[in-house]
Amino acid sequence: MSQDKEFAIKLQFLDEAQDYLSTLESSLIGLSSRRIDREQVDGALRAAHFIKGGSGMMGFGVLSQLAHRLEDSFKVLKTQHQSLDIEAELEGLLLAGVDCLRREIGSDRHALLQGIDPQEAIDTLWLETEANPIFDRLYERLGDPQADDAASILSPEEGQDVIALLFESEVEGCLQRLESVLADPNLP
Repeated sequence: MSQDKEFAIKLQFLDEAQDYLSTLESSLIGLSSRRIDREQVDGALRAAHFIKGGSGMMGFGVLSQLAHRLEDSFKVLKTQHQSLDIEAELEGLLLAGVDCLRREIGSDRHALLQGIDPQEAIDTLWLETEANPIFDRLYERLGDPQADDAASILSPEEGQDVIALLFESEVEGCLQRLESVLADPNLP
């Protein structure tokens, strides 16, 4: 693949990731004053998963790691929603996590536009003093998703249609890839 195409694909991914931040924010704003809506948490989980996986494939390592940590928080919210007390502090931490993703997306975009590999433009001071402490506090508050949480995330008892979930989260990406290959048969 030519460098120009790779550059354009990476910028397009960052645009899409930015759009997914809106999904994350809309699922979180006001969370402390209402019950957890499973559909919104599902949407947020898919958004964080998209950002995590896509950024990993595109070589945005820090963004992938931060999105992974946020995704884990959403997994806990989804599986323990009945026993969790969502107060303003937790809502604020989750929104701060989204802000960290937003900042990293901007940083990766800036590096690309400057012709710098985003992996070489990592702001370690920001990571150590701002981003990681937010995700550490989320981890202290929520913990890790447990091994049996994976089964309950897709549990039919929770009203989850596994086939529909897989179709929504995986097939769309494959169709977009097929569409781009059909538009340009020279793509690998």
